[in-house]
Amino acid sequence: MKKLLLLILMIICFIGVYSQKIEDLPRAVTSLGPDLLIVDQPDQTRGISVTNFLGAMSSDIVTSGDVTISNLASPNTVVLTPTATGLIDSLETGDVTEVTLDSLNTNYLGINSQIVFENGASISNSETDTLFLTETIVKVDGDLFIEGDLHVTGTESKRADMYLNNNGNPTTMETSGSPIGMIHFTVGDLHDFTFDAGGTGAITAYADFGVAAGDTVTVTDNSHGLSDGDYIVIRGTTNYNGVWQIGLIDVNSFYIVDTWVADDGASDWEEPSYLQLIAGSGEAFQISWHLSAQKGGGASATVMWCAYKNTTPLNKTISQREMPGTDIGSISGGALIASVSGGDRFFMIVQSDNTNDITNKFGALILVQE
Repeated sequence: MKKLLLLILMIICFIGVYSQKIEDLPRAVTSLGPDLLIVDQPDQTRGISVTNFLGAMSSDIVTSGDVTISNLASPNTVVLTPTATGLIDSLETGDVTEVTLDSLNTNYLGINSQIVFENGASISNSETDTLFLTETIVKVDGDLFIEGDLHVTGTESKRADMYLNNNGNPTTMETSGSPIGMIHFTVGDLHDFTFDAGGTGAITAYADFGVAAGDTVTVTDNSHGLSDGDYIVIRGTTNYNGVWQIGLIDVNSFYIVDTWVADDGASDWEEPSYLQLIAGSGEAFQISWHLSAQKGGGASATVMWCAYKNTTPLNKTISQREMPGTDIGSISGGALIASVSGGDRFFMIVQSDNTNDITNKFGALILVQE
């Protein structure tokens, strides 16, 4: 009986010691397949760190699946040192306070999905203070705080300008109160715009284009040089003065959409110098202009300048000046244009309440995308 009791006591002691050793092990070290290792520490093994758990490793950990390390005690830095081009679907900081990419050289870390930052984590580059984001679009949800300078390179905003530099060609104010197209501009800076210096022509006759085309008027000018869809300003008539988009008939004639009244005979047209957006849809632009102009003598006149988009006056850009005799004056205007699309043209007109010429000597028309 004594031997039996002694044997039972020895077995109980052995089980107790063995159970304590098992309790000391990281119970949650689990293998869920050849490519997944999860380390999740309970209170009993909280002191286990990456170093004393993995030890000094002389070889790499190579996996095509997931590696998850959470609840690290010390050290709490994971160093990723890729030796070849690699791709990571997602990188979540979680409880890891620092992720360092060392010795990248010509290699790179590719993020296929997302990087998640929590609790004020950040990205930094202590050597060059430069973070390169090469994707086409970077979207920021929420506030963006920048400390220091912001330098942006890459695709530039759409913009354009044309200017006058000591122009000596007067604008003929042939008809009081009618708009006259401004020409003689020089091309400036163009990004996603085209420029045309414009020109003038002499009209010889007007005719009814016929009911097939609706309310249209044929305009005759031999070898006019215009193209279908061009914008012109007609002056010197009784019935057809104004800004028009033309339809091409042939090299000697074109038509405008207006009610036929009569043949007003000899008159003139101008195609103003213009800036045209190449492509786009519904884009916002800031338009501004400034001019120095001189009146060509005679009685005092109220002179008005305005920027146009196609056949539409941009009324918010209108500026007026009372100009006596040979007065020289400076004028300017500008506005935000809410919707600009590819093919839209921008130009300047001037009109006066008398027929003394106006010479627009210096100035510019400027468009900048918002």
